[in-house]
Amino acid sequence: MGLAGLTCIGHAAFACGVARRALDELVELATSKRRIGRSTLIDDPVFQYRYAQAEAQLAAARALATSALDDLEAAAVAGAATTEARTMARLAATYAAETALEVAGAAFRFSGSLGLRNGSAIGRCYRDLSAGEQHVFTDHNSYRDAGRLLLGVGPDHLLR
Repeated sequence: MGLAGLTCIGHAAFACGVARRALDELVELATSKRRIGRSTLIDDPVFQYRYAQAEAQLAAARALATSALDDLEAAAVAGAATTEARTMARLAATYAAETALEVAGAAFRFSGSLGLRNGSAIGRCYRDLSAGEQHVFTDHNSYRDAGRLLLGVGPDHLLR
């Protein structure tokens, strides 16, 4: 798989796991959080909509990462790991990092002032994913590099 493949595993797993934690914490909070004059957060149709959307986003990102990493592993076992397989794994890890940040961002926003407080698990998840998404391996350049390969104008120089 090479160093790039192993790095993809770490970044995708970190992103998906931390986003999962943010959503789990949010569900626990939603059962009791209420604004003055309103029902609990869990009964808010806007929250229900965005929560379901976040679940779908996270599941899609995880599925893409799992598929791309399975493909890369199978190619590596066969001694045929290609630049294309490595690029798709990096693209999937980048997408997972970006999507996880969006998911945690939604959890952070719905947590209200509780997410801002020191010791807030949701706040930590959002902060950690913000840092992870900026990593050189999963930043915006990953999309450009993958785009070059997918469009046939050259492979990503980091994955050769």
